[in-house]
Amino acid sequence: MLYQLEKWYFDFLTPGGDYFFGYFAQVSLLGMRTNELALHLRRAGTDRPTIWTGRFPATIEEREGDTRRVNLAHGWLEFGPVAPSSESDIEPQRTQRVRNRVRTSPISVCSVPSVVNPVSYPGSSINIELPDAAVKLTYAALPILDPGLVIPARRGAILWQPLMLGAGVEGEVRLHGESVAASGTRGYVDFLRSTVLPPSVPVRTLCWGRAHGPRCDLTYTIAIGIDDAWSRLVVRVGDRVLSATDVTVEPAEWEVSPVLGIRFPSRYRLLASGPGLRVEADVVRDRAAVESQFISGPSFLRRITRNPRGVKCTGRAFAKVEHDGTRVEAELPMVDEHAIFD
Repeated sequence: MLYQLEKWYFDFLTPGGDYFFGYFAQVSLLGMRTNELALHLRRAGTDRPTIWTGRFPATIEEREGDTRRVNLAHGWLEFGPVAPSSESDIEPQRTQRVRNRVRTSPISVCSVPSVVNPVSYPGSSINIELPDAAVKLTYAALPILDPGLVIPARRGAILWQPLMLGAGVEGEVRLHGESVAASGTRGYVDFLRSTVLPPSVPVRTLCWGRAHGPRCDLTYTIAIGIDDAWSRLVVRVGDRVLSATDVTVEPAEWEVSPVLGIRFPSRYRLLASGPGLRVEADVVRDRAAVESQFISGPSFLRRITRNPRGVKCTGRAFAKVEHDGTRVEAELPMVDEHAIFD
């Protein structure tokens, strides 16, 4: 394979507003592999996040229960379940832009199997000990069983797959002397695989978010290109997991991020619908939590990859979920991101 990116993202947001996220990414190009681990912590009431990044050798092994384990010299990360093993397993979804709305296939519904034990189900865990960074976290939740969103390109495809939604998180994070405990906190894990070379990625704007609460959890991605768009929303209500691929964001107010100058909606309405399902959420962003350029290194490298960059925000989602005559209303703590590509 000429090129492949595999990336696992994990986060939690405490009731007090402390936001932590990290990712491990492995890039394979012409048989050469590079690995990156990045950790970010934004304490409530602060304007600047604490950031740790590093590149070092790593191996990824498949383990029992469809989990993946990333082995590092100073620890490990374990995630499960994983996405399909190759792009040939991915069935692209046909999309259509209709008056700025994203339309693909109808919703799909699945129930979490009653035989699954949340204690024995292979969740996710991170155990890393470095001089300036230590992460010891466990994520426990029932499986989502959602196939994810596929973005096809001329050569290859991109797969986004949420793995854990509203997971119970336990543990602690320490970065450069800052520390935060995750006891009784809810978190999120997802997986990204791309076999599309960065200059050929068909996306120009990317909207992503996740919101967790006792009665329901949701996550969504909307990817917009020049002529096409792709979207997916996954929501858990009780023991039901539903997904919709008619998803829109309607901005109400805009602002510009202070560091990278990214124009993003500070208030918006999220809408998703399909047979028997309607989701409506009014989202209010509190502040820009983390601004980042996705490609590190010299400026020419960012230019040839169209300089992807984004701003992650914390906020609140005032959500209404209607399914099969049942209506759930909830105010949910939210993390979302608005990213752009040149």
